[in-house]
Amino acid sequence: MEQPPVEKLLSWQERELKKCEEKLEQWARFENDYKQLQHRLSTIADKVSHEVMVPLNSMAFMPGHLIHTNEILVLLGDNWFTVRSSKQAQDIVERREASCHRFPKTRLQRVVLVSHLQKEPPVAFATVAGGIAKEEPGDFNEEGKSGAGVWEEKFEALKNAVVKGEQGLLDDRLVLRGLHHLLRSNTDPESHVLLCFEHRVMWRARKMRLHNLCYCLSFHVLHQETPIQKKLVEVLCEEIQLRVATIKSVNDIVRLLELSDHLGGAKFMLTVQDRALHLMSTFSQHEICFLVEALARLQLRPTPLLQAVAFYLGKKGGFLSLKDAVSLLNAFKILSFPDLAVLRWVSEAVVSGLATTERVPLVAACFTSVGQLRWRHLELLESCASWIVSHASDCRQQDVVACLLALARVQYVPEDSSQLFALFTDHLCKESLTSSAPFVWLDVVWCLATLGKVQCDHLDSVFKPEFYKPLLEDKSFAGSTARQKLLNLAAVNDLEFTKKPRIPKDVLDTLMEGCMSFEEGPLQHSVKEALANIAPSGKYLLLGPELPYGIPADAEMVVDKNLHPVSLESPASPDHKRVALVVLDFKDLTLHTSVPTGCNALRLRLLKRLGYAVLEVPYTEYDDREPVLKKVQYLQQKLKMCINDLGPL
Repeated sequence: MEQPPVEKLLSWQERELKKCEEKLEQWARFENDYKQLQHRLSTIADKVSHEVMVPLNSMAFMPGHLIHTNEILVLLGDNWFTVRSSKQAQDIVERREASCHRFPKTRLQRVVLVSHLQKEPPVAFATVAGGIAKEEPGDFNEEGKSGAGVWEEKFEALKNAVVKGEQGLLDDRLVLRGLHHLLRSNTDPESHVLLCFEHRVMWRARKMRLHNLCYCLSFHVLHQETPIQKKLVEVLCEEIQLRVATIKSVNDIVRLLELSDHLGGAKFMLTVQDRALHLMSTFSQHEICFLVEALARLQLRPTPLLQAVAFYLGKKGGFLSLKDAVSLLNAFKILSFPDLAVLRWVSEAVVSGLATTERVPLVAACFTSVGQLRWRHLELLESCASWIVSHASDCRQQDVVACLLALARVQYVPEDSSQLFALFTDHLCKESLTSSAPFVWLDVVWCLATLGKVQCDHLDSVFKPEFYKPLLEDKSFAGSTARQKLLNLAAVNDLEFTKKPRIPKDVLDTLMEGCMSFEEGPLQHSVKEALANIAPSGKYLLLGPELPYGIPADAEMVVDKNLHPVSLESPASPDHKRVALVVLDFKDLTLHTSVPTGCNALRLRLLKRLGYAVLEVPYTEYDDREPVLKKVQYLQQKLKMCINDLGPL
């Protein structure tokens, strides 16, 4: 017959008390041994040798001499030894003695706790177990709502049990939810009921599961008004920190990362990340995806952990649902960690998952992530574009805009573009967007111009004063980017639609006011220095030129038919060719390719329309670590190639 609950509790208390007392005795012996060893080490180096009795076994000894008295062999653990001087050995013994003195304090607290529990009157389990403990977990939620009347009745029974010390073997979750309910109800911090709950949680903390400790800490850190509340938070933090080495699940890893600010900050976070690295090989594919999404949500970017994630995702492979694939793309976009192998695997999962999904928002989210990642995966883009066309009737306006923005960002026009751009025309109503969402309509027109699909009526719509003037009044970042996009569209209007009326000069002057400036990076600086060996800056090389329509270029120069630099002040000649330097850094190219992003492709196109030979220098070809001679030779070769692509002025 099973032992009654009260007897089980009393038996457990006896066992715990006995274990604690045995541990205290053991640590007291350790401390005494270290004290004797410390005394011995303090005098061992006084002589060259010492007479000692060497033990042969437990009963036999023989006289001997102890030599090399300043060389102590120290056991580090796990059968690893090291040689230290007697002074260094004393320091080690001193630290171990301090540990022996510190550890019994926690055991002593345990003895006091168990002794206190033994003095409490026997618990009447019948009412408590029958009224509360046997309820299904689903009957309680963190909002305290499963039906107001039912919850109040259950909470009253729980409160009475805790106040009377009759909580017995109640599940920890019930006690914690009761405490949470009291704190959310703005109960007086000095309330007897609240104090009882807090004391019970403090006593049970060392037996609680880690996820319950984390749950309690997550809400109690906001309530530290009284000494007992501060003490409870301190106990929870100490107990959680002691259990980091025992973590086995990805859920616990995520909980601790969420609470790391209250548990020791960056140092504790590194400990949790190290534990996650240790467990990574045991996590399933779904658990690893969950961890990556959590890192993105918390905006944490531990490079070693992300590298391990990429390795194990590539190693495990296998099936990946469309939802998980899109979530991974979004997470890698937030974390700015686009691993090539993982991106290819995720892209294949998206392509295969499109055949079985009817969820338009999921595909739109995929477009958004792909665009922001600058991931130009042709099969993925083609499949998603075809899916959008085949589900046109289900697409919302924002879904179509997400598709257009992504295609423009990665500079890709699908094979069957006629149907797709017809879909854009049908779903993106100019009249409604220009009034309700002017920034969105400007993005739409700019994307069409980037892809070479803009029409005259599109350009006319954005250069109406009632449309663009409110955009220019916006002083935020969105207003600055709108100004730059309007300048791009003005250049497209004047340079590519030659039969249309040109944009008035006063409008261009207004757009040029407060135009965004482009910062020079290390790569741009290095290329300009190398180019100055061909065309010295100042007379022959103009750095950061102010070109029409605010089109950015890193430098401008003029060369003759022999590719020799010509003074910038020289009169124009048919043999002279203008050259614009454009340095394409990592952010200017699509991911893992040499194809420029949409805005840079448009910039190159407009520079050529202005009559410039564009000297493109992508970061994938230019190595700053090369000798100056090789860098100059590379630039000369690129200069020759770009001049050959341009006829005489």
